[in-house]
Amino acid sequence: MPFETQPEPPPALQRALALLNQQLGTNLMLADLSAWRSLEKVYNDASLGCPQSQRRYAQVITRGYQFLLTYQGITYDFRSNQHGSNVFLCRNFPAADGGDNERALL
Repeated sequence: MPFETQPEPPPALQRALALLNQQLGTNLMLADLSAWRSLEKVYNDASLGCPQSQRRYAQVITRGYQFLLTYQGITYDFRSNQHGSNVFLCRNFPAADGGDNERALL
């Protein structure tokens, strides 16, 4: 069976992990998580599928990522624009991960 390599995760994933560490007061690495997923998506607007109340968003097709990081049974849903200059924890639920894990609301 041929050896398969995993694609290099986007740099914004490391920014999401850094934000998670900041929120939790930890120093986790990807290997410390029980699971993680990086999903490249195309969103209908600049909210990246996670609109925050009282904010307006450009109504343009926006490429980005959804990062689902699971630690101690809790899945944290981070979003990022394509370039990784805007990474944030999505606090709107449910996230479209199809999982039954408890969701994080920090």
